[in-house]
Amino acid sequence: MRARCYNSRDKRYASYGGRGIIVCDAWKSSFEAFRDWALSTGYNDTLTIDRIDVNGNYCPENCRWVDI
Repeated sequence: MRARCYNSRDKRYASYGGRGIIVCDAWKSSFEAFRDWALSTGYNDTLTIDRIDVNGNYCPENCRWVDI
């Protein structure tokens, strides 16, 4: 998630950070905040993070867990 948004060398950057998609400040500055959200919303190793609005940012209001 972070690499897609902030690492211009990531192969997926153009589709994320290159389009202006960012990680919300709370998650960007605190792994614990992201972890707490993830665990409270049903994270497990068989899921991947998904943005509800593909043009929106990575934030609690716009993310969910979906099957890989």
